[in-house]
Amino acid sequence: MKSPIFIVGANRSGTTLLRLILNAHSRIAIPEEVVYFGSFMAGVPIEKWRSPGLSEEAYSDFVHDFVFKKCAPLEGVNNQDVINQILQDKPYDFSKPYRYMLESWAVTHKKQRWGEKTPGNLFYADILLEMFPDARFIHVVRDPRAGVSSMMNTTFFPKDIVFNALSRHKFMTEGRAILEKSVPADQRMSLRYEDLVINPEETIQDLCSFLQEPFEPSMMAFYKDSSRYMKQDAATSFNQAATKPISVEMLNKWKKKLTESDIAQIESLCSSEMKEFEYEFENKPLNVGKRSEIILKKLYWDWQVKRHRHIRHFTVKSLMFARFLNRIQKVLGVGETSNPKHAKS
Repeated sequence: MKSPIFIVGANRSGTTLLRLILNAHSRIAIPEEVVYFGSFMAGVPIEKWRSPGLSEEAYSDFVHDFVFKKCAPLEGVNNQDVINQILQDKPYDFSKPYRYMLESWAVTHKKQRWGEKTPGNLFYADILLEMFPDARFIHVVRDPRAGVSSMMNTTFFPKDIVFNALSRHKFMTEGRAILEKSVPADQRMSLRYEDLVINPEETIQDLCSFLQEPFEPSMMAFYKDSSRYMKQDAATSFNQAATKPISVEMLNKWKKKLTESDIAQIESLCSSEMKEFEYEFENKPLNVGKRSEIILKKLYWDWQVKRHRHIRHFTVKSLMFARFLNRIQKVLGVGETSNPKHAKS
């Protein structure tokens, strides 16, 4: 099969929309995200993917877990046949389960090229390139204010502007640094969500040229059967927009949902990437209370990230320190934050 395609970028950046557009191509198959990669797999550091050193039984357990649990959305694939192919292909490594499963799904859909869309794979671009040296990477970028606003409307991100902005900043700094350092320039492409929405056909034509595939007008009608390639909860809630034609109305929703304070906090934390990708600043005022809140949350964020430094893609998804933060702010006389329900990081 031709070189695989990896769509990466911060969550809520339009990666699902792009996946569905490419999946509408007659030669390209990109299913729901598989979430295969992590800093450790089967208890083995991902850097040891070539020779994980697992026993045959342990490797078999890992493969079965991946195929039957992580790849549940890949309907139409004969799971047992794929498992047999993986286990017969020795020596064992961590690239084979991933490749065999996605190749099988492509064959099931009579496609000649497979791809995968998991935003966090941005942090494993170096490993992916080692596994698949001819791979192509598409890095989707979105205005961080729009991205954070979208994160706030989901159940799988904290209801916290600062933490979500810091998450996006990590993707755009640490994650992007891995991509740009490890992947040759001719094998990666940055694509702004806003360009895709404003000039969809032209943007997709450029993308097809990068992928060395012919542009197909039918790609622009991706939404007609997009729900077929999405989980029901995604198609009816947080990714519902991807089941409809592309609309410029999506671009400025954040301006109505975010407060001036929200916008100021995001711009403060994501200023470097906003400048680099030419997003215009609102320059809203940031009061002393919010500045102190950012400092305290950033300290907590840095502490947690350092504690979990063995996990490349770690981001804080908890407000366990909220009560402590409220006490500190009372002492400083800068007001209180909300006290949300606690959850583990």
